[in-house]
Amino acid sequence: MNDRPIALVTGLDPRMAYAAKALCSFAEVYSCGLNGSPEGVTPLDSPEELHGSADLILLPMMNNCGNSVPTEFGKLPVKLVTQAAKSGAVAAGGLLTNALLEELDTLGLRAFDYFKNETLQIKNALLTAEGALSVAASQREEALFGMPVLITGWGRVAKACAKVFGSVGAEVSIAARSQTALAEAHCFGCKTLPLCELSEHAEKYSLLINTVPALVVTDEIIRRTQRNCLIVDLASKPGGVDSSACALCGRAFIHALALPGKYAPKTAGEIIAETVKGYFRSAD
Repeated sequence: MNDRPIALVTGLDPRMAYAAKALCSFAEVYSCGLNGSPEGVTPLDSPEELHGSADLILLPMMNNCGNSVPTEFGKLPVKLVTQAAKSGAVAAGGLLTNALLEELDTLGLRAFDYFKNETLQIKNALLTAEGALSVAASQREEALFGMPVLITGWGRVAKACAKVFGSVGAEVSIAARSQTALAEAHCFGCKTLPLCELSEHAEKYSLLINTVPALVVTDEIIRRTQRNCLIVDLASKPGGVDSSACALCGRAFIHALALPGKYAPKTAGEIIAETVKGYFRSAD
């Protein structure tokens, strides 16, 4: 008798195909509308083919998706996708809205937002930092080794960026509001300065990376940067950089969003699968 749980994975996000394959280690996995057909995963034309037998529904990152999932078959309403699930099944997705959480609860499912998992966020921060390194390297004509790099903020992503850029020999400085954050950054081996003093030192840096989800890289700061300074914003929309000022001043600017899915979809998908698997087992 097969006592392995049944899982349905859906979504065009390339991470979902890798997550589906990773879930095969503990579940019987089906897919609907994935970007690719992973080995060991059974593709379906419709979620209804599972006839309400799924123990786990895995949705992609649902920001800007409303209550529909983008798939190769077009947008599938979440309500249609969940017809594959049995009552009490786990429905996991990223950045689930309150409206979607309520809908999943009304449908008798146990909703889980894997993007809120702290372990996943820490691992994603490292993937984001590696993606930022790739972005910077592709946009600059000089080596990152020895380059003066300024990172605003001292959260998970900023710490990961400090580690990754420092590992290739960049001269990393951290600008933050909190004295505690600056002290910790100093212990990490970074140069530091209060965020309120950034405009006075902006001309020193060839690369400026923002991680703060609020406007901190202002018009005044941008005007004082080097003409060839590259400014990369890693913060979620609307970001923390005055992009209009970058255009007016002729500064190269990139709002680099969703880097884990773009630069390391396999690893990012496997992290999602591991997170969801852990939740499923604990909730069982």
